[in-house]
Amino acid sequence: MTFFGFLATASGVIGGASIAALATDAPSAPFAWSGLVTVAGFLLSMFMANSAAMPDSFSYVGNDPEGWAEDVMEKKPLSVSKAEALADSSRCIGRNQAVLHHSARMTKLAVWTAWGSLVAGAVAVAVTAGLLLP
Repeated sequence: MTFFGFLATASGVIGGASIAALATDAPSAPFAWSGLVTVAGFLLSMFMANSAAMPDSFSYVGNDPEGWAEDVMEKKPLSVSKAEALADSSRCIGRNQAVLHHSARMTKLAVWTAWGSLVAGAVAVAVTAGLLLP
C-alpha cells in the first residue's frame, strides 16, 4: 500500500498543478495535458495495486482437530485419515498459489503501468517543448 500512497500523492500534486494550469490559461497549459496523461496512468496503476492488495480467500493449510473426530468415531485407519488430510492440504496450497500468482501479476502490471505513465508524460513534455519533433 506504500506504492499506492506514493501514486496517490503524485497524482494529487501533478493533477492539481495540471488542472490549475489549464484553468488559468497559463502559457504552460500545453504541458498540463502531459501531466494529465501521467495522472491517468497513475490512477490505472493504483487500481491494479489495490486489486493486488485486496483481501482474498486464503485457504488454511493444516489440520483442524475437529476434522479428525469423525474419523475416530468411524474407526477409520490412520493411514486413510492422513492421506485425506494431505490431499486437503494439497488442495489448499493449490488455491493459495492461485491467489498469490494473481497478486504478483497485478503488482507487476501496476509497477509497469506507473513507469509507462512516467515515460509517456516525459515524451509528451518533450514533444510539447519541441525537443523530439521539429
